[in-house]
Amino acid sequence: MCHRMLSADLHSPHHMARAARTVLVIALLAIGGRLPADDEMKPREPASTPGRPTIHLVPQSHIDVVWLWRFDPETVHRCCKPTFTRATDNLARFPEYTFCQSQVPLYEVTERVYPDLFRKMEQYIREGRWEIVGGMYVEAEGGEPCGESLVRQCVMGKRYFQQRFGVDVTTAWQPDVWSHPWQLPQILRKSGMNSYMFRRGQGAERLFWWQSPDGSRVLACKSPSQEASFDDRLKDLHAVSQRYGVNDVMFEIGGGDHGGGPTENEIEATRRLAQEAGPEVTVTFSTFSRYVNAVLAERPDLPVTNSELAFELHGDLTNCSEIKKSNRECENLLLPSEKWSSIAATLFGLEYPSREIEEAWKKLLFNQFHDIIGGSLIPPAVDDAMGLYRSVRESCAAVSGNALKAIAAHIDTRGNGLPIIVFNPLSWPRTDAVEVDLPFDPAPEDLRMCDSHGAAIPVQILERREEEKKRFVRCVFIANGVSSLGYKTYWASPCNAATADSNAVGMRPPWLLENEFLRIEVDPQSGCVDRIFDKRNKRELLDASRKGNLLIAIEDEGDSEGRFVLGKDTVGSPPGKAREIDSPASVRMIENGPVRSTLRVERAFQKSRFIQDVSLYAGFDRVDFRLTVDWHDVHTMIKLAFPLALEDPEVTYDTAYAAIVRPADGIEYPAQKWVDLSDGRYGVSLLNDARYAHDVQGNTVRMSILRSPTRPARNTDEGVHTLGYALYPHHGAWKKASVMRRGYEFNCPLATRAEKEHEGSLPAERAFLKLAPDNVILEAVKKAYDSAALVLRLWETHGKACTARLTFPVDIQSAFETDLMENRGAELQVSGTTLEVPLAAYDIKTVAVDTRAKS
Repeated sequence: MCHRMLSADLHSPHHMARAARTVLVIALLAIGGRLPADDEMKPREPASTPGRPTIHLVPQSHIDVVWLWRFDPETVHRCCKPTFTRATDNLARFPEYTFCQSQVPLYEVTERVYPDLFRKMEQYIREGRWEIVGGMYVEAEGGEPCGESLVRQCVMGKRYFQQRFGVDVTTAWQPDVWSHPWQLPQILRKSGMNSYMFRRGQGAERLFWWQSPDGSRVLACKSPSQEASFDDRLKDLHAVSQRYGVNDVMFEIGGGDHGGGPTENEIEATRRLAQEAGPEVTVTFSTFSRYVNAVLAERPDLPVTNSELAFELHGDLTNCSEIKKSNRECENLLLPSEKWSSIAATLFGLEYPSREIEEAWKKLLFNQFHDIIGGSLIPPAVDDAMGLYRSVRESCAAVSGNALKAIAAHIDTRGNGLPIIVFNPLSWPRTDAVEVDLPFDPAPEDLRMCDSHGAAIPVQILERREEEKKRFVRCVFIANGVSSLGYKTYWASPCNAATADSNAVGMRPPWLLENEFLRIEVDPQSGCVDRIFDKRNKRELLDASRKGNLLIAIEDEGDSEGRFVLGKDTVGSPPGKAREIDSPASVRMIENGPVRSTLRVERAFQKSRFIQDVSLYAGFDRVDFRLTVDWHDVHTMIKLAFPLALEDPEVTYDTAYAAIVRPADGIEYPAQKWVDLSDGRYGVSLLNDARYAHDVQGNTVRMSILRSPTRPARNTDEGVHTLGYALYPHHGAWKKASVMRRGYEFNCPLATRAEKEHEGSLPAERAFLKLAPDNVILEAVKKAYDSAALVLRLWETHGKACTARLTFPVDIQSAFETDLMENRGAELQVSGTTLEVPLAAYDIKTVAVDTRAKS
């Protein structure tokens, strides 16, 4: 979806010819030029001469792996084959010609389906005339993938190109993504990439050092638009030369989206145009890496941008909400799958399922292509994407299931009742609610739950059901203090209702929830949450409007490309009329027990229906919400809002491996797991498990639920959707309140396994890994790609340099820092089972650990 114009594809050579000629005419008329003879234009590093600019013409073809077509058959047969055939024909005919192409799936499928064509591509790659640009697996959108997904995009992309072609890609090539996260320069540098080419995102600079919060930098180049007018391009060329004082400029030539690239006639026309120019400038077919090397050799004193880059196509953060939800869910399944498989392999010799995990990651990374995760694709392609997500879920269920089964087999589960092992995939001890199905026949009247110390645990039966002639009881209980990256065992046994332990607060009016921390009131007429009182801090969370959990419908005449206004890519919020969804509401209590009480609000809107559940758990200082939408309308955007009792709050968004402060300006911005509003003394975080787009206006935070555009793709989100979110009030700023951890906990549920009673070498509860201090998070534990070592990825969350201390379940033989590609660096000092790792502020640190006993 590079230019949002299908006319710029392989089937529109006239459009591409005009675009190519425009580039050269502008360049040549601006500063003069000539096209060197054939022997001068053989691939080489162009030399820049002071006062004599070099125009680098970079032939390319942007190919959307999926957009208004499916990957198979359209991209495979009607994009890749003709585009790459044209490119190899031109490379054979013109010895000075070059071509560049990104994205692993395009290479993989060409080798599989068109092997003869692929061999020609290989030949020119070896010669250096076909440049592989962009070390990522696909041209992934920046706002929705988590930090570790962006790492895997770089690692798995670069590994393919290195292993298949022997090419170490040093460039990042993202011409069409509409958000660029702040930590991406660090991820690129630690993956061995030094530059970043992009087109979308408004900003004053076109050539600059892009810097992450840790200080990592890459050379960022904003390529001129290929749709700009003659005057605009002329002004752009002059501005770049004068602003940055460099002798080298770059222009892409060749159309895209549906493939294409420069035609033979365009190349001939380019030669003739260049020959008519004067000798003041060198014009050469080039590559992006040559251009980067030329600029870096000049060591220009370029401006520095120490932040994320600006945004475009804000509506894409909400399109196709089930894709958003599935991406988050699969990320939250893959990382624990790797952790539990690593532990089972290290301690019990279970074979690490490298191939299945890698294939699952590839499917997820493919779906992070910007037009897929951005939801601008056609409905049949949406179905394809959902199929890949289902496959990832199935792999994770099997991989995690095998690993947890192997671990559970070694746990001593003897006790009074049915053993339930609760597993915590996060790197700190936590207390959270657990829902589990227990096989009891007959179904008991009530349950009794106790932990390994014999302490009684509140438990609440949710339902009794029969499946395949087996009876189950579904219950919820609070698992207290489950060990970091470890487990804790509980025992459930039947009992009579009269003797069951109960910590229920007692019967309340059907519009009130209350525990020791919070009091929540729902207006029985409007259905809004009209009061949330923080009893511990004696603060009201909502402002005087008393309209929390408010649903808002906004007229949205934008398109499925992410535009809120047709023809305008940079409008940051829907300008249509907004109205509160205030249809008559039904409010009732659906749960009232010792663990959880829930109020349900139901209402209709036009052809659609909404169910909003508001839940409060015993002992929790967090309000949980569950929204179910049965959607059947179009050209409407749905948001939910919380107007908070905070004056001029600072707004912090959770992003990929970082948090960033943004203005409360009503613009749609991407967030990962949370958005926090704080006045310095008190704050409230909105947590989510399935959405990305949020906006804050003044003291009101809103989360976007769905859009329903009908053109050019009919992505109306027809059907049923569910998502979870929560409010977490806290004293002080977000760092002090451990908001980052609360966001992880809301997204990474505790896993459970009902086990049989048996002996085992492991105790009833144990941490497999301990980590300190609190500002460091262990994101990933996996087997190394090319050795038997364990690879751990940590990141510092608060901007405070520290030394992380990790305690393992077995002795460490050796440990090394590595880059993201797992190339070994400095050796780390170890002491028995303990390892210390220095981290700079906002550092993403990778460590390889060998636990094998030395022979």
